[in-house]
Amino acid sequence: RAVARSEGPGSFVPHFLDALWQLTQEVQA
Repeated sequence: RAVARSEGPGSFVPHFLDALWQLTQEVQA
């Protein structure tokens, strides 16, 4: 993912939200 590969102090939050989103999708599936 482009978000996961992004670097910088602001890269952690988007990566965390993306992982949380994927987890939510798996739970709802």
